[in-house]
Amino acid sequence: MALESSNDYGLFSNTLLGRQWFPSNATNLQRSWQECWEVLQKTYFKKVNSPYAVYFGVNSIDWLSTATMRQREVNVCNKKGLKIYLWEPLSTYDTRKTTHDLYANWNVDELEFIRAKELDSIHEYVVRNNLTDVNVYCPSYKSKIYFQEVYPNIKIDCTPVGWIYPATINVREEEGTYDTDLITKKFWCGNWRYASHRHCVASYLVSKTDSYNVSWLYESNKEILLQNSFTDNLPCKETLLLGADKLDKIAPITMDTPISEKLNLNEYIDIHIDTNPKKSYQECFCAIVNETRYAEPTGLLTEKIMNAMLNYRPVIMVGPTGNLEYMRAWGFQTFSDWFDESYDLEQDHSKRMAKIFDLIDWINAKSIEELKEMYIDMLPTLLHNKIWIEELQEMLLESPITKNKIYKRIRS
Repeated sequence: MALESSNDYGLFSNTLLGRQWFPSNATNLQRSWQECWEVLQKTYFKKVNSPYAVYFGVNSIDWLSTATMRQREVNVCNKKGLKIYLWEPLSTYDTRKTTHDLYANWNVDELEFIRAKELDSIHEYVVRNNLTDVNVYCPSYKSKIYFQEVYPNIKIDCTPVGWIYPATINVREEEGTYDTDLITKKFWCGNWRYASHRHCVASYLVSKTDSYNVSWLYESNKEILLQNSFTDNLPCKETLLLGADKLDKIAPITMDTPISEKLNLNEYIDIHIDTNPKKSYQECFCAIVNETRYAEPTGLLTEKIMNAMLNYRPVIMVGPTGNLEYMRAWGFQTFSDWFDESYDLEQDHSKRMAKIFDLIDWINAKSIEELKEMYIDMLPTLLHNKIWIEELQEMLLESPITKNKIYKRIRS
């Protein structure tokens, strides 16, 4: 059943969590969530009968702020346990600040001040309804390590229900290619929504080389970069500022999806028809994967890394600390045999960005022929990753999610 109201709550459940209300005219967002819910019922949830809920939205779960369970449902949940799955990564915030953006930029040494809006809502709901056995599973890597102590009435684990791509993606034989003759450029760098770390990486890339396929839809200049940067301690600051101006001159530049006018930072257009532009991958040696989040220690994986692997590309991961570690926990292989991946362990976000820039420079210093030779040497790893996606599809669907050995391996 769907727990929805005039607001887009995005909370779905197989048990009664409180008063129900079903909108007669669902919004596009609600219809999208309904489709996701229906997809989940055909995957690793299809044999699960114990109480559970899935939250597809981001930010606080406002519906839970007033919801009260009937005693009958409380008794069932306390006997069988209630499991709540978060589709999206945690929306963290800094308690020292009076206003909160959707996502906070934070370091491990600031953990005592960091909370998560979704966990706040769930914890409050659990206490109000006297629930005694509630597990919360989210896609944020190491969420248990960072947040369990703050929310003692719930049990937190990393189980990324939202990353259903390995289980549901339609992997076609013609997907991608590892033909080195098609490689004519060094870097693939896709950017759709605006984010400060993406602005930094795209600015650096276009200032250092012309050998790329890049997308950038937004206005860009020195002031915009400085105002929106995740840190005042920008590495290679002058290079970035020059690149920010160059981005403005070439924008809007896209791969496969034509855009006629630049957007301002608050605009977003959801028109990508093909989220896997195969031709643009095939022309490039490696993919710079600019993940949704960067300046936080809780890793996450999205379809962005999946597309790179489906297209047989080595990756430079621009994401939270430990994202490559997270990939390896899933069973994927990374590329430390060929280039320096120590950036993945760097907790300081500015230093991690500087190491990523060093790796871009190292690759850029090589000729296309040298990169083709390296690519051939990488093929066993590239083939493993693509084939492993296909094997994951079967393994993720073979048993309920709480008993699945893949999820048990990554849980933390």
